[in-house]
Amino acid sequence: MVSGRIIQNMRSAEYDAFGPWVVPVDSLDLVPPLYRNHPLDLERAVMVLKVPRQITRRDATPEMDLYDHLVVVDPDKIELLSRSAKGYDLLTVEHSQVAAIDYGADLLDGWLTLFTAGGASRTPVPGVSSTDGPRPALTLKYNAASEGIIETLVATLRGLALGVSTTSAGHGAATDGAVPHETPGQTSIHRAALGLLDLGERDVGLVTAQHALVRAEPDVRVLGFHARRTVTPRGRQGAARFLDLILPSTLHAAIVCASENELHVLRRRHWVTRSRRPEHSVGHTILLLERCGGTTVRDDERFEGTRVFSVPVGGLAVELVVPVGSSSERALSDELRVPLG
Repeated sequence: MVSGRIIQNMRSAEYDAFGPWVVPVDSLDLVPPLYRNHPLDLERAVMVLKVPRQITRRDATPEMDLYDHLVVVDPDKIELLSRSAKGYDLLTVEHSQVAAIDYGADLLDGWLTLFTAGGASRTPVPGVSSTDGPRPALTLKYNAASEGIIETLVATLRGLALGVSTTSAGHGAATDGAVPHETPGQTSIHRAALGLLDLGERDVGLVTAQHALVRAEPDVRVLGFHARRTVTPRGRQGAARFLDLILPSTLHAAIVCASENELHVLRRRHWVTRSRRPEHSVGHTILLLERCGGTTVRDDERFEGTRVFSVPVGGLAVELVVPVGSSSERALSDELRVPLG
């Protein structure tokens, strides 16, 4: 049994090192005290990370459990240990069940969502009853100061899910290469990279993210894209119509890419927003094509001139919103094998 003094020393060391960063765990001394009774084989593990609570340093105390999650990736599965009111919850996902990954950051607000084809071994969201309905198998929030290590985690999960080696693609500098500007009805593009201003000056961040992806994974090709545009809500009248003129709805830009086994969509955090504030988020949705069948497409019931591709994954749906007639629409139709009506 571990003595109270030893536990206090462990907590003091953890407190001294605490910050907003996701931290690799390469020794048992770095395992947060809350999770120390969980059997952990560091020699077998591919990757182990601890994810801090979303609190400031000044709000932390040595008595707190300072890490919300311990992420353990081994050759067969990923385990997520999550702090709860009664200790911690354990969620296990086999790599063979991973169907989609969505992650990104909006300034310092980072997110990671993992979807499975068949679900996880326990309640998908720790501490929430499964009777609340289907949820993503794994969800994490993190400080984007740790973006690099999250990129490595995502690349590791993709490689284990596919049984291949993948390289992490960060949001780095641009590479050479350009594609023609899209025209209505344009078919899939099949180029290495977009030109820096192909999406306009306000969405250079998406283009540089795509350049970094291609630089890290040369087999990835651009299949389609669309620039941001104003969209008209359906059925709006009177004062609501006037409000639309003052604060128009914006369908944000996106880039559709693919490799042999995966579909990549680089996008903003929200497909449509109603704000004049600058958009800084960059999100990356990855679909493992062989585990994402049964996609449907429909006219968007909210906005004119847009379509929604709905990809079923484990009782949920990953939804992709694109303009009618865009090359991104054609690319999704081709890759997800769903005809356009």
